[in-house]
Amino acid sequence: MRELRKESERGASRQVVGLEIDLGDYEHLYQQVDCRRRFPSQLGVVQCLYTKETRQVGHATTGAWSPILKKYIALATVGKEYVEPGTRVDF
Repeated sequence: MRELRKESERGASRQVVGLEIDLGDYEHLYQQVDCRRRFPSQLGVVQCLYTKETRQVGHATTGAWSPILKKYIALATVGKEYVEPGTRVDF
C-alpha cells in the first residue's frame, strides 16, 4: 500500500497514449524485407516495441487503420517523458 501512495504522489511512470503511424516510415519497414504493406482489417494486438535513439520507451497494445481519419493509429504505453503531443518515437 505504501508503494501505491508513493506512486500516486509522484505520478505514474508510464501512460497510455495514442499514436499516428507515419505511412512513409511504415512502408519503408516493409520494403526492407521485400514485403507488401497491408493494414489489418480488424483491430489487433500489435506488441511492437517503440524506441527513440535505440532506447526502449514503451510498447503498442493495439493498432488499426482508421477509415474516418485515413490513418493507421495505435495505442501505446510509454514512459511519462514521451507523452507530450507531437513527440516522435520509432519502432
